[in-house]
Amino acid sequence: MASNRLKLQGEPFIALQRLAFLDVSMNQLQSAMLGSQPQLPDLVTLNLGHNEFTSLKTKDFFYLNES
Repeated sequence: MASNRLKLQGEPFIALQRLAFLDVSMNQLQSAMLGSQPQLPDLVTLNLGHNEFTSLKTKDFFYLNES
């Protein structure tokens, strides 16, 4: 999913329970919040590099479900 022009809404990764690596780098994301419900229980690596973030907040990563 890297190097696209993603605009994520809702819970885009809720069905990907076994996803271990997620690369959403080089997009135009303005927020690191990729969902509001616990999800991605098997996530090991998350690459958010080269996006349009102005700040990152602890609550942005709530969706990681203790990953």
